[in-house]
Amino acid sequence: MMRSRSVQGLVLLAALAAAGASQAVPRTFVASYGTDANAASNCGPTAPCRSFNSALSVTSPGGELIVVDSAGYGPAPVNITQSVSIIVPDGVYAGIAVPPGVDGIDVNGAGIDVVLRGLAINSESPAGTNRGIYMSNGARLTIEGCAVTGFGSPAAGYSDTTGAGIHINTQASVLIKDTIVRNSNWGLRFGGGALATLVRVMAIGNREGIAAAGSAADTMNTVVTVSDSLSSNNAGAGYWSAGTVFCTTCSSMLVLRRVESALNGWGIYTEPGGTVYVSASHSTTDTDCGLCNFGGTLNSSNDNVVDNTSVLTTGTITNVAGSNTF
Repeated sequence: MMRSRSVQGLVLLAALAAAGASQAVPRTFVASYGTDANAASNCGPTAPCRSFNSALSVTSPGGELIVVDSAGYGPAPVNITQSVSIIVPDGVYAGIAVPPGVDGIDVNGAGIDVVLRGLAINSESPAGTNRGIYMSNGARLTIEGCAVTGFGSPAAGYSDTTGAGIHINTQASVLIKDTIVRNSNWGLRFGGGALATLVRVMAIGNREGIAAAGSAADTMNTVVTVSDSLSSNNAGAGYWSAGTVFCTTCSSMLVLRRVESALNGWGIYTEPGGTVYVSASHSTTDTDCGLCNFGGTLNSSNDNVVDNTSVLTTGTITNVAGSNTF
């Protein structure tokens, strides 16, 4: 009887150990030498997984996913439905190659808080309608030190369905820092009632650079604050606030402070339902105009400079603090 109970105890301990190995843990790891079979042992530091999706499957809500060394960590899409931080250390390359028809990262979870740090997200087909980072649901998103490239051809023209480097389309609090988006249709697009803050962001070579522009179904107002940032070489607008162009019951606001606009079609642009407040900023060599109001509201302080542009201003520019330098 004693021997039988000992055997039963060992069996129970083994079962508990096996169950514990499949439970989510607060910190997981991926590496170039990892294997997704290690999800069975929770993608630990000595037995990392190979892909983001496998590691996410065993990362507990609110946990961290750490990249160990340089590699690609697809396949795309990387689906995030829980609070998590994906962290790439300085000096490490962590890429996601995105084929046509899917997004690079989809953030979609009620109330979740997501941090993306140090990622490189690259489209394999710039003619597509997919997005590098797309958030359709969630409470908070932080994007820091990321590079997003090639989502939708900059020559395709804009619509609700063309691709975007980063597209936020939900009522979330968003912080984007030290990030570049290039060679996409929409560079960075915000709608759905997003409240976004951008610091040291570059939008280069897109169709539209940085846009507060909702979608057709929007009913929420969107506010985007941009500081110490550059929008350059975009075929359309460097900075664009659009309301009723895409939605009839919402408005969009851009608050710009210490931003540079250069070599765009239009520098700082607003349309009906859109509002812009701009201060301490510079628009130069924008082809069609520098400060461009086509039926919205454009408020300019006395410390902005517009130069080297054939049309310095279009429409009503409301002077909010003395005289401007044009």
